[in-house]
Amino acid sequence: MKLYTVKPAFQNTLKGAVDLSCRFNIHPDVFTYGAIVASALAFAVIWAAGAFDPLFFVLVFPLCFLRIAFNALDGLVARARRLSDPAGKIKNEFGDRISDILVLSGLFLVPTANVCLTAAVLTLTLLASYLGVLGQERIYSGLMAKADRMLYLSVFLFIYAFARVDSLIFGLQVFMILGLLQTIFVRLQKLLSEGQPQ
Repeated sequence: MKLYTVKPAFQNTLKGAVDLSCRFNIHPDVFTYGAIVASALAFAVIWAAGAFDPLFFVLVFPLCFLRIAFNALDGLVARARRLSDPAGKIKNEFGDRISDILVLSGLFLVPTANVCLTAAVLTLTLLASYLGVLGQERIYSGLMAKADRMLYLSVFLFIYAFARVDSLIFGLQVFMILGLLQTIFVRLQKLLSEGQPQ
């Protein structure tokens, strides 16, 4: 099951945070920047796991969850406070790309990770994300949408923190590459179908 199928339910769990943000006049950009900070911390944790102790990988899950929660909150708060505008959307999308680069490039610092596969994951992620914003509406289809890839990354690294099986990192990279290729394919198909005359 894709995580975006439960997106409405997830957003409902954030209603209290949205209400508090509105009450205290917290600007949605705070959450946009907060997602980047959470991603930078995830990068630092992945570096620490590679340099010192794989147990640091356990912290990737809560940080990636925080990133996804902040990504949801910036839009929810913007709509609740009627602050949605083109500039906010640009900051949101640009912030998402920065966050992806920060989190995924952390794999370059994991000794057991293949550098070429990490580069492929990062490149394909940016391509899939780019295709996601080209349609008449934002496209969330594919196995490796933003929330999905953060979940898979977190789960694989969490397991590795205790199992210490090097093939898990290789498996994560290959799995993400295949999932990203599928995501690019279905999004490209959707975009091309939108361009067909009715």
